[in-house]
Amino acid sequence: MNVHSIARMSGGSAYLWMAARARNALRRVLVFGIVGGVVFIAALIAFVVVPRNASRKALAVASRIEARVDSTPAVAARDRYLAEVRTTDSVMNATRLAAMPVVTPVIDTFPPAVRAQRDSLNAELTTLNRLLDRLLLRRRWLPIPECEFCSIRWLTSSESEMHLARWEASIPSICP
Repeated sequence: MNVHSIARMSGGSAYLWMAARARNALRRVLVFGIVGGVVFIAALIAFVVVPRNASRKALAVASRIEARVDSTPAVAARDRYLAEVRTTDSVMNATRLAAMPVVTPVIDTFPPAVRAQRDSLNAELTTLNRLLDRLLLRRRWLPIPECEFCSIRWLTSSESEMHLARWEASIPSICP
């Protein structure tokens, strides 16, 4: 049996290569022992000696750090005051709600014809009040007749609307 027939029988050239490497390793036990010892010592240094040194340095640094002022009492006082503010706010809101009058809807018992007449009178009254307010506010700027009856008649005329619009436009330029 030659080498090639063994390779064919046992599984190929990869098997032969692996077997040769294993034989070489068995011949050099001392080299593998030295490499394993060096790796063990390096792991021992990395996992035991270096952390002890780091712990000593950390203790030295920690001893130089100033003690911080405890803020717990200040935080507790702040929380207590905020609780008082919330309580005061809720009491004030309850008081406001109690002081607000309850709005009850007004029930209109008049017949529809009377309501329509009342609404039209209210519209006319609103217009007249608006014109009177304009008259009183800008009396010195408007060319109004002297007698009271004439003033009211003038206010209700369409001519007054024209005058009021013209004078309202010119008043800002006259008086600042």
